Amino acid sequence: MKKTSFGVKLVCYIVVVSMAALAISTLMISSRMITIMESNMQLTSEQTMTEAVSGFQRYMKTLSLPIDLMCRSNDFKKVDEEYDARIK
Repeated sequence: MKKTSFGVKLVCYIVVVSMAALAISTLMISSRMITIMESNMQLTSEQTMTEAVSGFQRYMKTLSLPIDLMCRSNDFKKVDEEYDARIK
């Protein structure tokens, strides 16, 4: 049986230790990136929902303002009275 030299054993140990360190680093980085991406996605979703609600509220205010002004107008009330008179 042939004995391996010290240099070959040393290179093999260095390769094994390097691969183990690389595997551990990859797992840690992968876990951290997944956590960061999930928190960013949640933050983005919350911002999107907030902007959607804000936009919808702004739309409802701009939609209700002309209707409210029209209902307060005396001309609009007269249209309703004329309609009742036409029915009679």
